[in-house]
Amino acid sequence: MSSFQLSTSVSRHDATTAPPLRLLSLDGGDIRGLSELITLDESMSRLKYALKYPVDLLPADCFDMICGTSTGGLIALLLGRLQLSTAEAIRCYASLGKEIFKNKRPTGLHSCAFES
Repeated sequence: MSSFQLSTSVSRHDATTAPPLRLLSLDGGDIRGLSELITLDESMSRLKYALKYPVDLLPADCFDMICGTSTGGLIALLLGRLQLSTAEAIRCYASLGKEIFKNKRPTGLHSCAFES
């Protein structure tokens, strides 16, 4: 089968008839990933209020795909695979972060601030 035949036989997402995919992409950034979760928590609260939803919304229920790099990947697992609420993910990530980043050396400008 030629590459042309293969590419034309593969089913594609038709943007004109199918609903758009809802993607959540999370960046890495060490413990700063906590700010992503706090921002997402506020967004989920506002969505719940706007929809007049009686219970907390889970990101896993609102997004078709959740992905991330580095610590964003860890957060994606908490929200997508484990289907935690944002509040649960914040508690879990804060706890994990204390262990994961406890021996992390400063980088950048701060890495040489007090070297002799």
